[in-house]
Order: sequence, then structure tokens, then C-alpha cells
Amino acid sequence: KGSTLGGKKLAIIGMGNIGFKLSLKLVERGANVHLFRRDENKLKILANAINQVKPFSTMAKAFCSKSIEDACKNADAVIGVTNGIAAIEKDHIKQLTKIIK
Repeated sequence: KGSTLGGKKLAIIGMGNIGFKLSLKLVERGANVHLFRRDENKLKILANAINQVKPFSTMAKAFCSKSIEDACKNADAVIGVTNGIAAIEKDHIKQLTKIIK
């Protein structure tokens, strides 16, 4: 059975050690990940690293987002991987494609 992540847009908020590894694995499974980290320069380096090391045949990519709102816009899911500081707010959730109640 194939991956159910193929073609999905996922927002990853927080790109430290765990966020990076999770994002890489999700891209490898076919999800396009839209990443946010406060340090924009480090974010670009990490997104580029994911796109460089992913398998050649993998079409999915990692993308840099300038804001949490941008990362969440029309996403299928949002994952917060911060250092314990709440970053995802109700308005960010409203940006998702579907809200499950």
C-alpha cells in the first residue's frame, strides 16, 4: 500500500533538531512541507539541506515560509515542534484546508 502523504501540504512550525528530522522523513514520504523558524537564514539552510539529501526520485520538497500564517495557509495539517513555547494560535488553525470538529 502506498503512502497516504503523497501530495499533502504539511506545515512544520519549529525547525530545531526534531523538526528537521521529522520534515525530512515527511518529504521522503511524499509530503510537501512548509517550514517556519524565527531565524530565516537557518531556515533556508535547513530547507535546502532537506531538498539536497532527499531521494532523487522524490518529487515532494521543503519550502521556507515567512510566517506561521504562510506555512499554515491551505495546509492539510500543522505540526508544532517548538521548545515548549506555544507558537500555534487559533487563527493559524483557521488557515488549514479542513478543520475537524
